[in-house]
Amino acid sequence: MRLDYTLPKKWLAKTFIESATVGLYGRNLLCITNYPMFDPETASLDGNSFVTGVEVGTLPTARSYGLNVKIGF
Repeated sequence: MRLDYTLPKKWLAKTFIESATVGLYGRNLLCITNYPMFDPETASLDGNSFVTGVEVGTLPTARSYGLNVKIGF
């Protein structure tokens, strides 16, 4: 999930910055499933074919959060 907000140009009118965007992001925030070892971003090999979303004995990837700042001059 990612939420971005672009600052209005009038807020930046008296600065040397032409544009600015701030944003928050989160990855692997929620996984609702009846299968305890399930991560939809992984795959397992079953013979010669890939089985998506199935892991064997490993935990789901870590939850991560972050902040983005984009400034245009």
